[in-house]
Amino acid sequence: MDVMEAISLGLDCVCIAGTGASKTMPFMMPLLLEDNEARVLVISPLKILQEEQARHFVAMGISATAVNGDNWNKALHQKLEDGQYRALITSTEMCLKHEAFRSLLAASAFSKSLAMVVVDEAHCISQWGREFRKDYAELAKLQFFILTTIPFLATSTTLPPRHSRRDFDAVLPLLTQDGKWLTTLLDIIKMYLFVNKVGPALELCQFIKAYVLQDLKQHIDSMFALQMVSAKWRVMKEFTEGTVKVLIATEASGMGVDIPNIEQVIQLGVPSSLSVWVQRAGRAGSSPQLQARAILLVEKSTFKQQKANLKSKEVGEDSLEWVKKVESAIWEWIECPKQQHQLPNTSVDPPDSPGNIPQGSNTDDNNNNNNNNNTPDNGPKLRRGEHCESVHLALMKWHFKMKKSHYSPSSYTAAAILPDPVIAILSSHSTVKTIIDLKQHASYSSIVAEAHFQELVVLIESIDQAREAEKAAKALELEEKQAEKLCLDEERCLESIQRWEEKKLRTKEARELKAKLEKEEKARVRAEAKKQREAEAQARKDKAKAKRLLAHAVKNTPVGLHAFATIIEVNASPATPHISSQAAKRQVQCCYNSDTPLPLPLPKTLAPSCWGVGNLICNSEGE
Repeated sequence: MDVMEAISLGLDCVCIAGTGASKTMPFMMPLLLEDNEARVLVISPLKILQEEQARHFVAMGISATAVNGDNWNKALHQKLEDGQYRALITSTEMCLKHEAFRSLLAASAFSKSLAMVVVDEAHCISQWGREFRKDYAELAKLQFFILTTIPFLATSTTLPPRHSRRDFDAVLPLLTQDGKWLTTLLDIIKMYLFVNKVGPALELCQFIKAYVLQDLKQHIDSMFALQMVSAKWRVMKEFTEGTVKVLIATEASGMGVDIPNIEQVIQLGVPSSLSVWVQRAGRAGSSPQLQARAILLVEKSTFKQQKANLKSKEVGEDSLEWVKKVESAIWEWIECPKQQHQLPNTSVDPPDSPGNIPQGSNTDDNNNNNNNNNTPDNGPKLRRGEHCESVHLALMKWHFKMKKSHYSPSSYTAAAILPDPVIAILSSHSTVKTIIDLKQHASYSSIVAEAHFQELVVLIESIDQAREAEKAAKALELEEKQAEKLCLDEERCLESIQRWEEKKLRTKEARELKAKLEKEEKARVRAEAKKQREAEAQARKDKAKAKRLLAHAVKNTPVGLHAFATIIEVNASPATPHISSQAAKRQVQCCYNSDTPLPLPLPKTLAPSCWGVGNLICNSEGE
């Protein structure tokens, strides 16, 4: 019931229960509600389990089907789109690799109809995700193409707590100055929170957001190498402006960006080297007016030992190695007393340390107990791999050479000069410096070996020194590559910022040019409209003027013409069949509407081929 309630509130959950404990009830009960039309997506590892769960849902009166490569077809696809099934039992491969089904999951309508996503037998993620079924390791991608508000439920019978949650509890009290609960934005310290890997960084970001109030979640964000440059730039901009107060990162973000008001840097887990820790810790307290602090949270496994996994039963059978391997320089920094934790300003040389390994705490008793000088970069001083093989080969060559040069001919064999168990001990145990040390590890020795022991020590030390020099050279090369990569990333970031600024400038110029062209076009249209209106006004004026002139002409026409116009009648006759009396009448009346005597001869323009007015005959010449 608690799991079902949490799911109904939209919370991600983990359900650990034994076989037969009804782990399916939390995601089955919401489907039994009559007014609930939501669907459930169940991810099951085996096809036989998918079919069995589908039958179990159907027996409970819930429409369900298994969705896998064996039964996928267009008809099933259409039924899923139509929402005929409320419980879909499928696999990770179908969700991530099957294009059609993946498109269906990513569809907005389908995603909105989901009530939850259930990962059944969730222990398969850690057991199968590396080699057997690698898609299980990528199951988190499912969150990217469905709604973020849909809760996830992981169920298992054997899921250990270490698989379900990392130990992030130590971070919560460090988010505020007094270690109290966050209530307002002013309580949050502006900080970097560095994590060594992307997965734990995202988990830590979600973990912190789950413990703060809803209004404060927007002030917590994450940044890592796999993000797009635009996303990194947005996060860094918000972090610089103060919108984001807690930034969880996996790299030394903000290279070249001066953020003086960072009050705290927390490193969760031992970083790869002391130089990385110094670089990350140096991000805090850039302003001289700010009291800042840098905190390194060390895993418990750093202080734990386990039996070494050695091939030879004769060598190091009871030897121990460190669970977590870290660089010797940063180990010495962790090991030194608290009052010596001063980050160097001009170098990254680690502070001096007595050299012993504490068993979980830094006390004076531990520092004074100088029984050995082991550091956890290689665990207890045991040579392994190529290092051990090189020493072993050198000792083998030495005892054959010694046999040939000093004890030939003689009854001594090479094995008698330096027995194989002694060679194995000398090649693996770097703490063997004297005959007494050798006798503590070997059940028997050799008189000849004891006579030449100092020569053997010199030979082994020369190999060790060459090995250390090689490791130092590789470490230096690695640091140079890392520095080069950081510089390259910084250059790329700056180039991206520059391209973004140039694009922004081009966009601004384009908008300005578009606005200018639109303004010119509007001005042109207004000018043409004005010109047209002026032309129409002028035409009206010309027309009115013509009317006035015509009226004036009519008014000043002689009276005789008016009289003539009133009596003239042009009639068609057999002699003039082509004359239109109405047309002639209109033409004469229009042009000679006057009372004055008709001027003779008439103008040719008014004289058709023949005019008849009473007894007056006019020829074509107007006479």
